[in-house]
Amino acid sequence: MKGPAMRRQPIRSLLVTLGFVLGSGAIGPASHASAAQDERASGATVTLLDAGHGEQRVLRWAPQVGVPVRARMKMAMEMSLAFDGNPMPPVNLPAYVFTVSATAGEPDDQGRYPVETVYESVELEGDVDPMVRDAIWRVLRPLEGTKLTFVTDSRGFVTETNAADLPEQILDLLGGANGVRRMVESLSQPLPEEAVGPGARWRVEQSLTMPNAPTLKNSVVYELVRREGDTIEVKITGEQTASEQKFDSGVPGAQTTLKQASGRIEGESFMRLDRLLPVRAVNEGSTKLTFEIVERGITQLMEQFVSVRFEVEHLDEGGAKPVDPDDAG
Repeated sequence: MKGPAMRRQPIRSLLVTLGFVLGSGAIGPASHASAAQDERASGATVTLLDAGHGEQRVLRWAPQVGVPVRARMKMAMEMSLAFDGNPMPPVNLPAYVFTVSATAGEPDDQGRYPVETVYESVELEGDVDPMVRDAIWRVLRPLEGTKLTFVTDSRGFVTETNAADLPEQILDLLGGANGVRRMVESLSQPLPEEAVGPGARWRVEQSLTMPNAPTLKNSVVYELVRREGDTIEVKITGEQTASEQKFDSGVPGAQTTLKQASGRIEGESFMRLDRLLPVRAVNEGSTKLTFEIVERGITQLMEQFVSVRFEVEHLDEGGAKPVDPDDAG
C-alpha cells in the first residue's frame, strides 16, 4: 500500500538531488558568496586546502550591467524505487530543457546588483510514456515567460529572492515563495577569500534545506584548473550525507524518517567572471535515500536512487549555437 506520503516523497528527494547538483557549481558565479556573509546566511564554511601555484589572484565577479546572458540548461534524470525491498517498475523520465535569460541591473551604493532571470522556453526531450510526459508538462509549461529575481553583491552573495512570478504549481511543490527563497539562497557556494592560482583547491561545506525534505550536508571540493583573463575553469567533486532524522513530508498524518543518505557529484564548469551563468558546465550527481514512512498505521521502507546530469551552455546573441568559453567576450 502506497499512500500520499509514498507518492509525494520521490518528488521531494528528487529535488534534494537536483539541489546537490545545481548548488555545486552548475549555476555559476551568480550563486557564489563571500565566506563571512554566507556563513551567516546558510551556514556554509570554506576551507582553503591548497592556494595553488604560479600567479595568485583574488577571484571577483563583476557582471556586465544591462547585458542579457542567455543559456540553455538541460537536466536528464533517472530514478528507481523499492518498497520493503521490492523494486518498482522503472520510470522513464524525459530530459528537461530550459532557455534562460539573466540580466544584472545597476549596483546600489553597497555594490549589490539586482538580477532578473527569465524562463524564455521549456521543452521536454526523450521518448517517454505520454501520461508521464503530460503530467510533467502541466507543471512545467506555465514556467515559460516567468521570472525569478534576486540581489547579489560583488562576491555573489544572494539575498532578496523574489519568486512571486513563478507558477502556482511550482510554488506549491517548493513550499511557496518563502520555500523557493530558502532553497535558492542556500545554494550559494562561496569562493575562497584568499588569492589563489592554478591548482588551488578549496572545500565548501553547508547544509541543503528544502521544504518538506530532510536536511542534508554537502561537502564539495573545487579545483581551479586555469584562469585566463576573466575566464576560469573549475573541477568539482563532492559528497552528500545526512544523519538519521524525522522530518515533515507535508502529508498530514504521515510520519517520515530519513534512515540513510549518501550522494556523489563530479563535474566541471567554465565561467566568465563578467557574465551571469557559466559559459559551459556539466555536473553529474547521484543520491541514494532510504526512508521509513508510517501512514495509516502501516510502516513501509522506501529506497530511492536518483541520478542527474545537468548541462549549461551560453547561447550566442541569436540563440542558435553554444558559445566557446574562450570566445565569450
